[in-house]
Amino acid sequence: MSGIMSPPIIKQPQPPLIIYIDGMPLYMHTHIERVMDVWSNGNCEYHVVSGLLDKGEENHTLVRQTLISELTVHSELYTRLYVTTEKFNKVHHALSPSVTVCAPVDKWMGFPEMDHLIASAYESVCIDLTRYGFSETFFLYRLPRLKIHSAASRVLGTLDHTILFRFI
Repeated sequence: MSGIMSPPIIKQPQPPLIIYIDGMPLYMHTHIERVMDVWSNGNCEYHVVSGLLDKGEENHTLVRQTLISELTVHSELYTRLYVTTEKFNKVHHALSPSVTVCAPVDKWMGFPEMDHLIASAYESVCIDLTRYGFSETFFLYRLPRLKIHSAASRVLGTLDHTILFRFI
């Protein structure tokens, strides 16, 4: 029976060392240092922005307050950006905190609707990277000069929910 050969061993592909990395464009993989996954409760975008600012994801309500302030103080400017009052009101409604633990879809931070708002409120560039579809860069909408600092190395990634990618 020495003529019977055993079946070849097929190696299983190794899971990525960094979770969610497969959601980013392949050319970016070597530049990603780590990924911050956040609690999936419908507020993940707010958790990520709070983490991005090194305030801790549990302080996501501060992000909502800052964005509401940015939107209302400069309401005329943002109404022009959103083209209609209805769109402005929709963004404002989404920023108001949910009364439930898990935020309903109408309370999610919508992209690209809020990217200029985030960029202007935090005086930083907002970059949405995705492996599928279009990646976009949003600059400050109301400030004349851009201040680039260490936050430029942090990028929002939109998959099934938003996560933070920290680049080397």
